[in-house]
Amino acid sequence: MLVFKEVDYPDMVVKFLTETEVPIVYIIRHPCAVVSSIMRGQENSLMPMPEPRMAVLKRVLNKHEPKLAKIYGEKLDKLTISEQEALHWLVENGRALRICQKHSQGLIVIYEELTERPLEIAQKVFQHFNLTMPEESVAFIEESTKKSLTSAIKRGEVNMNQYFTVFRDPKVSRDRWKEEMSKEDRIRVMQIVKDSPEFSLGAERGFWT
Repeated sequence: MLVFKEVDYPDMVVKFLTETEVPIVYIIRHPCAVVSSIMRGQENSLMPMPEPRMAVLKRVLNKHEPKLAKIYGEKLDKLTISEQEALHWLVENGRALRICQKHSQGLIVIYEELTERPLEIAQKVFQHFNLTMPEESVAFIEESTKKSLTSAIKRGEVNMNQYFTVFRDPKVSRDRWKEEMSKEDRIRVMQIVKDSPEFSLGAERGFWT
C-alpha cells in the first residue's frame, strides 16, 4: 500500500475520487491559519511567491469558480496578499470538499479537531484506509505531538527547518496565527470566507470563529 501527502493541486483529489476507488483523506484548516502560514513561508522564501500564485488564481477562478471570478476577477491585482490567499483557500477547498461530500471514499478531517484529539481522529483515518492502527503509529503520534529534542534526533529531524518539522505541540502550531497575523489581515480574510459553505464546515462544528 502506498500512502502519500499532497498539499496542493485539488485536481488530483477530483481525479482520484471520480475516476478511481482510492480512499482520500482531505484535511481542511482555518483560513486565517493557512493564509498566515503561507505568508510566513513566503517571507522566509520557503513557499511560492505571490506573483506566480496570482497567475494560478486567475486561471482557476475563471475555469472553476465563475461566481467568484465575477466578484473578484477585475480587481485581483488590487487585492492584498492575504485577500488573494483567502481566495486561494476558497477555490481549492471548495472544489475538494464538494467532491469529497459526493463520494464515500473521501473523508473530510478538520485540522483543529485533529489537534484536539489526535489519536481518535487518526484512528478514523486508519479505518478509512481499512487498516488497523498499530502500536508503532500510536507511539509516534504521542511522541511527535510533544516537542522533544531527543525525539527529533531519533527520527532524523534535528537539523530540519522548523517550518517543516512534524515534532511540535500541535495546539501551539494550530494557534500560532492568532499571535502572528495582524488584525487587518484577519479582517480581510474573514470578509472573503465568512459566508462560504467551506468556512461553515468548521464553524458549525465549533472549531472556527
